Amino acid sequence: MCITMLLGLSSDLNSLVQESAVHALGIYVMFPNQRCDVSFVADVANAMIANIDHESVSVRTNAAWALANITDAMVLNL
Repeated sequence: MCITMLLGLSSDLNSLVQESAVHALGIYVMFPNQRCDVSFVADVANAMIANIDHESVSVRTNAAWALANITDAMVLNL
């Protein structure tokens, strides 16, 4: 349930909330039980792609960092 809320909050109108949600999702994607869940990783990737061109630099930075974590998670799953 927490992850579902974070996915929703990653598109919040408040950029501080968005930044925190994006950062938390970037951490969750590295957990072994989460990185094996293909639909979770895909949902996080879609949320990060939506935030990669955000007006706030901190949201963009965290989205790019989370995408890097997704790449690391995919490599670890090989």
